[in-house]
Amino acid sequence: MTWNLQSRLGAAGRFLEGDLQVVAQVGAALRAAAAAATTQDVAEATKALGYPNRATDVADVTFIGAAIAIGALMPASIMAIACGNLFTRNIYKDFINPNCSPQSEARMAKIVAFAAKLGALFFVLELQTTYAIQLQLLGGLWICQTVPAVLLALYVRLDPRALLAGWATGVGLGTWMVASLAFKSSTYPLHIFGLTVPCYAAVSALLANLAVSWLLTVILRATVGVQQADETVAADYV
Repeated sequence: MTWNLQSRLGAAGRFLEGDLQVVAQVGAALRAAAAAATTQDVAEATKALGYPNRATDVADVTFIGAAIAIGALMPASIMAIACGNLFTRNIYKDFINPNCSPQSEARMAKIVAFAAKLGALFFVLELQTTYAIQLQLLGGLWICQTVPAVLLALYVRLDPRALLAGWATGVGLGTWMVASLAFKSSTYPLHIFGLTVPCYAAVSALLANLAVSWLLTVILRATVGVQQADETVAADYV
């Protein structure tokens, strides 16, 4: 147990070290971009953004840009590490390369984490900023739909096929609710017996998710009659 903790902490340290190198490269790119800009362009841009007069100096603009980049990359790096670990442990090792070594796992996790950071950087630089707000609304809604499969399934045995169908129902219904509001809000008005009840779209979708999961579990067990056995053993929790 102690060895696993030490190895994981060491891997996290190596990830963060790589992120600091990325931050240094971003800072160098910002300095180069600031040096290429004329003083008049920088002054006009900072005036439009409402920065103090002192920020018109190129060095100050570079410092501000580097601070923003570091502040954005730090939480993004943590989420990218989680993304890399999830892909490696649940997809790469289980379906692509079951006999991979720990070194191969670490290498694949680094590649996926780096790809996630590049994708996020492309999203910020190339796509419309309104997409970020829309994904912020949808992100909380989508993650709530994992509650039955991730949390509830620890205590109640539900059919995996029913959980998948419930998840798809919740994601689809919740996305439709937010899309019908033009992605401007996640509070969807429910019309129940002539009453209009404003409700968080994620909660409404989660209720539908739970209903489909429970109902399909009952139907599958009644018709198919085969209940999958729990293969979890005590060693899995060590």
